[in-house]
Amino acid sequence: PRLGQSLWNDEEYAMRRFSHGAWEQKDGSWRFDPVKWEDTLFENKNGNNHVLSSLVTRWSLEVWRFAAGEPREAFSEKALRMPALIAGMLTLVLLAAIGTEMGYAWIGVGAAAWMALHPWHIRYSVESKGYSLMLFFLCLAVLGLIRALRTNRITAWCCFALGQAGCLLSFAGALYAVLGINLMAFAELIVRKEWRRSGALVGFNFLAAIPVLVWFLPSIPQVTAYLDRPDALRLGMGQAWLQDAFTHLIAGVHHGIP
Repeated sequence: PRLGQSLWNDEEYAMRRFSHGAWEQKDGSWRFDPVKWEDTLFENKNGNNHVLSSLVTRWSLEVWRFAAGEPREAFSEKALRMPALIAGMLTLVLLAAIGTEMGYAWIGVGAAAWMALHPWHIRYSVESKGYSLMLFFLCLAVLGLIRALRTNRITAWCCFALGQAGCLLSFAGALYAVLGINLMAFAELIVRKEWRRSGALVGFNFLAAIPVLVWFLPSIPQVTAYLDRPDALRLGMGQAWLQDAFTHLIAGVHHGIP
């Protein structure tokens, strides 16, 4: 039911600036100003463009308009959120697959069932931003890494690289999670004394970095300039942040929301 609800703050901004466009008053009349492709892919003046999400959301809208015979200025909340919903459902499949890959299929299925009912996952699976895609690609990277460490197959390593690239292009803030996964992988290889596979880990990390750097490079000076502004949004990681993190894990909402 949430697919068709009206857009909220970040969704509405991303829709206007990166995937659809907006009505603007020019020369005394209102005209629709569609988003340019270079803005969808590279504009990031406020650090709020989840570039891969903007791309697939724009494709989803264009497919909907073509199928429904709608004009360029038309949009649909359901079409806008469909990529996030699909990514959210596929994430559940990947969670079950991760458990199976580790030899505990029942844990994977249980984790997927728990995630399917979790308010945080439900919220982001119908929110037109990059978080649902980020989680999907993060799970893909974990699945690929576990299989690569077990079998050393190139297909598994490629899956790992693809997952990392997609995760960071969906939400660059996931860099901390990606670094954590790699640190754990290095620790595992050290314990196993499998030094040769550490070269594969480094190599496929470089492979994953190529599309991220190429696509995200234009965003770096824009985000840097934004962070230098006195009005840039800065959120500390103090008590309030910890309270929000805890309540998000438990209930999927901010601590301050009644």
